[in-house]
Amino acid sequence: MNDVLILGAGPAGISAALYTKRANMSTIVLHNNQSNLQKAYQIDNYYGVGKISGKDLYQKGIEQAKALSIPVFEEEVLQITEEEGFTVTTTKNVYHAKNLVLATGKYRKLPSIPGLKENIGQGISLCAICDAFFYKNKKVAILGEGEFLHHEAIILQKVTSDVTLLSNGKEEKDSISKKIENVEVSSGVVVTFEDHTKMTFDGLFLAYGVSDIDTLSSTLGIMKEKNFIKVDENNQTNIPGIYACGDLTGGTLQVAKAVYEGMNAALAIIKKEGKK
Repeated sequence: MNDVLILGAGPAGISAALYTKRANMSTIVLHNNQSNLQKAYQIDNYYGVGKISGKDLYQKGIEQAKALSIPVFEEEVLQITEEEGFTVTTTKNVYHAKNLVLATGKYRKLPSIPGLKENIGQGISLCAICDAFFYKNKKVAILGEGEFLHHEAIILQKVTSDVTLLSNGKEEKDSISKKIENVEVSSGVVVTFEDHTKMTFDGLFLAYGVSDIDTLSSTLGIMKEKNFIKVDENNQTNIPGIYACGDLTGGTLQVAKAVYEGMNAALAIIKKEGKK
C-alpha cells in the first residue's frame, strides 16, 4: 500500500510528488504523456525559469521527480475503485494507495479542422493569457464559441486592436461564422473557408474551453461545480483521501496556480498522515 498515488505528471502532479516524497511518503506518479503544457510554444512568465518551451518544462519536472527516486510511469488508467484506500487499475498494473491526487489536467475540445491540432505551438495557441504578449500590435484571430471566445478576445484586445473572431459555422456575436475548411501555417496562419476565401493572421488562438471531467472521477461520486472538480481549502474533494489540483479545479489555468495547488494538496496529506 503506497501512501500517495498521483495521476498526472504536469506542474500540479509533480509539485505534489516532490513534497510528499521529501516527507518520506511512498509516492508514485502515473501519466499518459498528454498535457496541455507540452503544447505551449514558449513560457517566460514563470518565476526563476526565463524562456522555456512547455514541452521542456514538462520534461524537467519529470526529471526532477526521478532524481528524487520517485517512480514515474507512463500508463493509461482504466479504473479507480475505493477499497481499503484506493485501487487504480492501468493498462499495465494495479496500484493501491491511501491517498489519491488527481492532476491529469483538462483536454481541450477542438474541432476537426485539418491543420489545426498539428500546428498547436507553431502559430496556434491554446491560451491567450499565456501567449498574448507575443502578438503585441499584430493581426490575430480567435477560433471558438460561447463565453470563452469573448473572454479570450478581451485579453487579446489589450495588446492589439486587430482581433478577428471566428466561430466555424456557429452564430456568435461579432464573429465570422463561415465554416473553416483547413488551416495552414507558413508565412503566418492561413485560414481557408468553405467558400474558398482565405484570411491570414500572425497568430490564431483557440477558445473552446476544456472538456468534461474525466468519467473516472464521476464514477467515484466526486462533486463537480461548473464542469470542474470541487475542492476545499486543502484541495480535497468531497471524498476523503482524494485530492484534485491544477486545471481540473478551474480558475486561472496557469503553471503557477497548478504548482501551488499540488503543494497545497501534498501538505494536507502530509499533515493528515502525521509525517514531518
